[in-house]
Amino acid sequence: MLRIFLTSLLFISFLSNADYAPQIDNPSDGFFVSFGGNATIASSPIIASDGSKYYKVGNTYSLSGSKARGGVKCNAFFWGPPNIGRPPAWHRVFVYQPSANITIDGLQAYRVNSNVVFTLQGQAVGKWWQNGDPWISACYPAGDGSELAPVSMFQQQFPISVTIYINERIIDNHVTIPNANLAGYVRAFNGGPGSAPPPFNSWDFSKTTAPIHLENSDIMIPSKCTVKIDGINSSKLELNHGIMNAKEYFSEVKSTVNYECKFSSLTKVKFKLDYIKDDDPLKRVPLSNIGDLQSKIYSELVLIDNNTGKEAGTELRTSIKDFQSITIRSTLKGSNAVAGNYQGTAWLIATFD
Repeated sequence: MLRIFLTSLLFISFLSNADYAPQIDNPSDGFFVSFGGNATIASSPIIASDGSKYYKVGNTYSLSGSKARGGVKCNAFFWGPPNIGRPPAWHRVFVYQPSANITIDGLQAYRVNSNVVFTLQGQAVGKWWQNGDPWISACYPAGDGSELAPVSMFQQQFPISVTIYINERIIDNHVTIPNANLAGYVRAFNGGPGSAPPPFNSWDFSKTTAPIHLENSDIMIPSKCTVKIDGINSSKLELNHGIMNAKEYFSEVKSTVNYECKFSSLTKVKFKLDYIKDDDPLKRVPLSNIGDLQSKIYSELVLIDNNTGKEAGTELRTSIKDFQSITIRSTLKGSNAVAGNYQGTAWLIATFD
């Protein structure tokens, strides 16, 4: 009888890599979201953590990754010593809008302008999170960097719920949300199984795995007034100073904004020019050179009450029942500017008590 002995020598291969995170190839790509359509404003306010009142605009929006563009470099950002075994995938959404320094319904609020804020809610918003599935294939392993993974493969951060609020009720029918770098999703492979999350609490927007871009959005709401800009129904006002001499320049441009309203009685209304200020000592509107964002010139914006002729700076208080006309004046004055095309943005916010 022949006795046969079967033997086998097994080698288990473990990968040894540093911790790493995939990175978007072009920061202008990623996911694109917008908040459009019609909405109503809640009649009762929510009290924020600072005691102020905020009114919810429409329903809560659910962001998804349905609109995606571009590719992701898997072999991009490495840190830490080599590790053995397949690292788990960690997920985090970093928010890039300025904090409003309040919470609403227990969630951190972020500011659009002085009257509009929003909250974000999702499993990975503001914290490292694992979704229970360690076998995420997109960008594992890191590879040699020669290929790009489609952005559309990176969906673990969704859904993200966005709720928009206003601090004071507005008299016109637009809540405008401008283009912005809203957030950025980061997928990180950190350590071996059972390891701690990545040791980072901030991340450069341009180096996230999948940037989330907010597109310009208009939310239409029922209103007390209609707005005409230089006789035309519009929610957008452009003050174009045209071509000027960069060495020595002065330009003044005006535009008329009329409010036709349906208040039952005289109502106190506040008009406020709002914009993002920088370190300009005169607190004017910064206009950036689109070819060189570090180069700026400044506009002085002034509100004028056409009923009285009074100049009111950046805030005008009056009472309206049927009609109010105001002028917005922009003045550019300076010298030795860098040649180029300069652009800036401000909001005219009209609210009532």
